[in-house]
Amino acid sequence: MADGATTAPEIPAAAPPPREERFRMIGELAAAARATHVAPLRGRYEAAPVVELPEALLLYRVENGRLIAEIEEHARRQGLDLAELRARQETLEVQRLLHRFLVEKAAAAEGPILQELAEQGQQVEPLLISADGVLINGNRRMAAMRALLARDPVRYAGFSAVSAAVLPADVTPAEIEAAEAALQMAPETKLAYGWINRRLKLRRQRQDMGLSDTEIQRAYRLADPGRIEVELGELALAEDYLERYLRAPGAYSLIADAEPLFTGLYGQLRRMPPSLAELWTLAGMAMICGRAAIQGPFDRQFPFADPIPGQLPLLAIRRLAEEQGLAAQADAGDSLALDKAAREQLALILCDPARAEHLAGELHALMERIRAELQDLSSPARALQLLQKLRDTLARVDPERLTPTQRRQMQSEVAAIQAKSAVLFGEASAPRPGRLSRLFGGKDR
Repeated sequence: MADGATTAPEIPAAAPPPREERFRMIGELAAAARATHVAPLRGRYEAAPVVELPEALLLYRVENGRLIAEIEEHARRQGLDLAELRARQETLEVQRLLHRFLVEKAAAAEGPILQELAEQGQQVEPLLISADGVLINGNRRMAAMRALLARDPVRYAGFSAVSAAVLPADVTPAEIEAAEAALQMAPETKLAYGWINRRLKLRRQRQDMGLSDTEIQRAYRLADPGRIEVELGELALAEDYLERYLRAPGAYSLIADAEPLFTGLYGQLRRMPPSLAELWTLAGMAMICGRAAIQGPFDRQFPFADPIPGQLPLLAIRRLAEEQGLAAQADAGDSLALDKAAREQLALILCDPARAEHLAGELHALMERIRAELQDLSSPARALQLLQKLRDTLARVDPERLTPTQRRQMQSEVAAIQAKSAVLFGEASAPRPGRLSRLFGGKDR
């Protein structure tokens, strides 16, 4: 190392004191405290004593909602289970790991706590801690204050002791989870939880901590209780993509920027019949994986937004199967549904990540062609072309070969064409929707 070179100090500098010692010291300070600070607890706001204590007494929390995805991904890379990190929360190694993640969050441009504290040079709002010194609200602020203190111990000497509101000793883990959610996950939070972190936290609170849907809805300030199932469904789809499609379970950083794609895709899949949703799940995953091959924003197009036209999902899957040689070209009037064998073969093609970039571009271009073709079908030139073709076809029909049923059907269709023509040429007003509307894109009612 060159003369004069320095190494950035590791933060925290030392492991926190044992839990029993922290519990005793904080309890004594809380008992003597005169100031209070309200905190959300047990479905209401309660006054918590505010104490001044050395920053070295406080611990970052592994269950911090902003870090769930990052911590899980780190644990997987290290061959660890998240439960192991929880069990080792009080070790210096884990506290330093959490600090590194939190300092990065504190410096984020969308919620620059580090910059604000550097300029202010003082703490303006108490942290919220458990009775044994674990940070519940204020993990980023604590990380920023510790980083600044290490950077300039003179200028930021005030950060060596911090202000914190202390929750009661009998608070349960589930109540801590609810308090953190109420403080941090509400819509007005300065730096919002990442979309994956929010859903991981919600799932843990519901499945592991036993919070009721009413408690979750209140903490997250959800106007619609159905949003809980929707957000958990979006998370399940994202994890299915990582595990089944990419073979990279828990690699949440790969989809950190893909929230509109997963939320949009999940919303569309819920509206499809199962056989079609199964294929569009894979097709959507292929498009997400290969999204770099698609020029321009496509999150406002199907399968991430409503299909235009409405029959696009079925038409596109059928056309893709035809182009892959899995189904014969459908004629007018034929069913567009694929048989089981074709669906299974198409699924094998769609679930191959190595083909995702090609498939993404192909699907996007295919749907653009379908939209253009359907638009062309409604143009006057196309209508004239079809009428000329119909005239030639009718000229070749032998009247003697018509059955009574066919004769009636053809008479009905010709009458429908005449009625529509009268409207088109201004000779009659448009009929009310009914039997004739099926010829022009509607359905019998």
